[in-house]
Amino acid sequence: MSPTTRVGEADPLRGTAVEAFTPGRYAGRVAVVTGAGSGIGRATARRLAAEGAAVACLDLAEDAVDLVAGEINAAADGGRAIALRCDVTDEKVVGAVVARVTQELGGITNLCNIAGIGGFSHTTEETLSGWEKILAVNLTGTFLMCRAVLPEIGRASC
Repeated sequence: MSPTTRVGEADPLRGTAVEAFTPGRYAGRVAVVTGAGSGIGRATARRLAAEGAAVACLDLAEDAVDLVAGEINAAADGGRAIALRCDVTDEKVVGAVVARVTQELGGITNLCNIAGIGGFSHTTEETLSGWEKILAVNLTGTFLMCRAVLPEIGRASC
């Protein structure tokens, strides 16, 4: 099958068919997913939960992330999730969110840095402030999340 198979089409060779889920693969794990309010982040949060992880769904879009965590918690497979508004570019917010995740779900074992933004302008038309925002979310946000979560992952693996 083509590697460009659309999301939602079953392809057992690539692990996308429902029967290819491995229930329990993430049992006892706590996953943090940034950008969980939509798209790849939403799909990742749902998949991790379906495979047994407790999932912290993080996003700036509070309504969207509440919906995703609600979907996980209502799932027949007994998923567990919390929804937290998180601006990954804010060091203090990231620290507070990570502390809350560990308090509510336990030691973090997995981090999925999926939050990201982009623009559709030509380089010559992009503003410096627009470029700096892209870098802040896509690069600095990833750095801040890793810096905050990696010590927790280290503790959880001991």
